[in-house]
Amino acid sequence: MMVDDFSNDTQQNQSMLEILQDDDSLRTALLWTPASDHANLYSTCSRIRNILNSYEYVKDRCEYEFAQVSVTNQEEVDLEESDGDECCGEYNEYGCYIGEFGEFDFSGHIFVDNVKAGSFSVQLVPTTHPGGFHEIADSLSGELQYISCIFFTDRGQPTRVKSVKDAHEAYVTKTGYRGEFFVYVKTLKLGAPYRDHTFIGSSAVRQIFNEDVLDHRWSLAMYIPAADNYFGREECEKMTDDQRKLFKEKIVLDMKHFLRAGFKQVEATVQDTTCYFVFCTPSFLEFPTLTDEETNKIEVVKQKPNREVPDHAKAFLHDIVEACPRFKVVQRALKECRDTISETNATINSMHVQYSLDMARLNGSEAMLSAVPDHASAQVADEMRQTRQLIEEQRASTESKLETMRSRAQQIAEETEGHLLAIKNEFKSKVQKHVTEHGHGVIIESNALHACAANLVHEYVEELLKHVPIEEKKQALNAFDCDGNTPLMVAAGQDDSRRDDLRGKRVHFCQHLLHLGADADKLDEKGTSALGHYRQSYRDALDFMRAYFFMSSMDVDEIVAVNLEMESLLRPSMGPSAADDNLIDDGNSLGRGGNGEDDDDDFDDDNNDGDVEMADD
Repeated sequence: MMVDDFSNDTQQNQSMLEILQDDDSLRTALLWTPASDHANLYSTCSRIRNILNSYEYVKDRCEYEFAQVSVTNQEEVDLEESDGDECCGEYNEYGCYIGEFGEFDFSGHIFVDNVKAGSFSVQLVPTTHPGGFHEIADSLSGELQYISCIFFTDRGQPTRVKSVKDAHEAYVTKTGYRGEFFVYVKTLKLGAPYRDHTFIGSSAVRQIFNEDVLDHRWSLAMYIPAADNYFGREECEKMTDDQRKLFKEKIVLDMKHFLRAGFKQVEATVQDTTCYFVFCTPSFLEFPTLTDEETNKIEVVKQKPNREVPDHAKAFLHDIVEACPRFKVVQRALKECRDTISETNATINSMHVQYSLDMARLNGSEAMLSAVPDHASAQVADEMRQTRQLIEEQRASTESKLETMRSRAQQIAEETEGHLLAIKNEFKSKVQKHVTEHGHGVIIESNALHACAANLVHEYVEELLKHVPIEEKKQALNAFDCDGNTPLMVAAGQDDSRRDDLRGKRVHFCQHLLHLGADADKLDEKGTSALGHYRQSYRDALDFMRAYFFMSSMDVDEIVAVNLEMESLLRPSMGPSAADDNLIDDGNSLGRGGNGEDDDDDFDDDNNDGDVEMADD
């Protein structure tokens, strides 16, 4: 007898129940039944009903891949039944609300064997918009903004990461179609036990992407794997080490739902970002779903554990990390005092010049009046004498106030200099203590030079190098930290255009490191030199300014001038590496001639406000 006949003949069913006396055997037999028969089976007897309702049965259906998966769109809106007040916006033909930028969400439920098992939410974001793709992404969510800056140019082209760029270009070349939307899978949530089986998630993913609402609208989709299905917000905030390990395992399991469906992991970003990314083009639907065995053979690239740092080196680094910000704050205060003194001196000098001119004019006028001795002239001369007296009184009063201001600024400057000297001496003392106890090797072990580079404090770099033998200084200056960067790379990657405490320091700090023996030819694990790290920070700064309409503390001409200087300063002896050049967006130069070419300017010279303008196509 076929198992499909369970629900058709009560007598036969009773016979089978007598044969399959234990529940395990009956549950195994019921695994083969199609979901369409479950309603009839449910009404046969309590024993079958209890098995169909059991957690073990549902889990086995998923594990042995007998379960039937379907998805529905919950965004459907009956526009005819909605009145004008409720339907103030536009909806597309699938009932999805169209947002300000033309974006829309496509959400729904996931059913397993006709039982609601989870939900999904997909967002379609237009890749072209007058305001720029980064602006759209930023207005929609932080995750989208993160994705847009890592993978996309402001023109909506996914050219910043090679694997994604190559796959996208291959699809566009093959089909001649460049989708008008980028698809971001916001969530794929499954309840227990469905979330533990990649068969369910992968089936749901493929059905979602086969929906008509997505048909011929996109050419690239991405998802950020998460463990939201397994951990709540409070659990994430108070995790033990064992829970954190399990949390990471669940993120990988979440990723495998998509890998089995046909998505690919973005391996290039694993070490540099705080999360994983998976992506696909519509071509993935042309291939069959992977088996569980094939999926498990896919090697998920994970972040490499940081190099172990000895406890004494951690203690030393802690002292360095604390000392650098203190030094910068006091140094900046001293600079402000000196600027105030300089401005006051300039004001006093300008006032003296103006006073001399005013007196010269009055003397000339008095001399002319004395040549005409009449009553009117005498009256005017008297008024001029009163004016002279008033000018002298105002000059004396203003000069007294300025002198008081200058005196106070000088006093504060002297006190600040003393404070700065005390901080330097304290730093020297701590360095001496650590080196005496653990040897000069602690300077390299602790990545202390890198910490100084992150804060662009060259004074501390010099102090640290005093304790390193001459023959080892070059090695110390070019040592790699736990992230695989040299001090020069760290310094080059600091954005001083938006931080007043670093403004204008990056060029001088890099010059100083190079003079001491830093090597601009060094490459990190990805083949990126210090020039590439600079280009990354420059590109990030442009992305930020465009997305947030942010006016830099440096004006446009200064940013461009610094860019040219940094490009020249950090250029490797054999020229930029391939990884360095990949950090230049296609058709988007790093400022005026930043990559040695006369590309379209990233800035608008005619914009008096100094706002950064999106480059033209």
